[in-house]
Amino acid sequence: MRPTPLLVAALLAGAAITQDPGTTKPATAVRLVYELPVDALQRAHRGDPDFDLERALADTIANVARRMPERAEVTRGDGATFAVGLWRDSERLITQARALVETAGTFEMRIVANGDYAGGDVRFDLAAERAALQAWLDAGGRERLAADPTVIREFTPGNRALGWYVHRIEVDPDAAGRWQTPLARSVPDAVVAAYRDSDWNDGAVPPQLRQQPAEARFLVELVALNLHEEHFDNADLDPDGVAATQDGNGQPAVDYRLVDARAMAYSDWSARNVDQHAAMVWNGEVLRAPRFLCRIPGHGRITGLPTRDARAVAQAMVAPLPFPPKLLRIERP
Repeated sequence: MRPTPLLVAALLAGAAITQDPGTTKPATAVRLVYELPVDALQRAHRGDPDFDLERALADTIANVARRMPERAEVTRGDGATFAVGLWRDSERLITQARALVETAGTFEMRIVANGDYAGGDVRFDLAAERAALQAWLDAGGRERLAADPTVIREFTPGNRALGWYVHRIEVDPDAAGRWQTPLARSVPDAVVAAYRDSDWNDGAVPPQLRQQPAEARFLVELVALNLHEEHFDNADLDPDGVAATQDGNGQPAVDYRLVDARAMAYSDWSARNVDQHAAMVWNGEVLRAPRFLCRIPGHGRITGLPTRDARAVAQAMVAPLPFPPKLLRIERP
């Protein structure tokens, strides 16, 4: 999913938690106590003979600790619980900490599906796939998606090597009152609009949507991604090569670099898919899908981020969580 409202709030408030001057180990003023979703972890790894619950829990808690500043203390509790200790009891600090802890932060790079793909015996009939998805939308899926974009996971494509992912069309910050350009303009055969013509309104945000809260002003289109082709994710990123930056227009972006062991594979992947579109997928949603123009080395830049600041996104990318932890309580020792 997109960065949560908590993450956006943290970014607007200053993004990554800043440290106060003083001692390196101050007393804990407030503790955020969390529980990890054990059932969800087990379901996600069902059929994996190497899955070890204790190791998965320990790895998840370690990644939470990696996201936090040096003076925030992450400690393991009983069972599947852990706590984040903060040095000051302030609503701003708590909001920032919750944003970093409660954002899953999964990142993938996948090729947009196309009808010319030939991988072994895998082929895509995109016209048939789009028609089946359109029928699902017309049977009530459209309204459900508007309320909760994650319900697209309930739709089963005809070809299991293809997956439909949400892309949100948001209000264009550089053209007040108009929508951003849909991905359907660049990859029409792989996109299905999940909104009505009246909501698109010839590119102008209609009055009924202008009255919605800012976080609710968006349209949904669905993008077909190739799940058979090689892809790259958080595990392929070099933590030292991920950093928040700005693009040429001064907008937030994240630079990334592949680990050495995967850099050549990434370069070959880009060369193999010249003229194809590569989707940048953040927490299960497509941010953008630029076209490969040539072979590129094992690094790149993600632009078009849906928040004003990319620092927390960069932190979450290098320390992903399989599922957001559940906040149990806030303790004040």
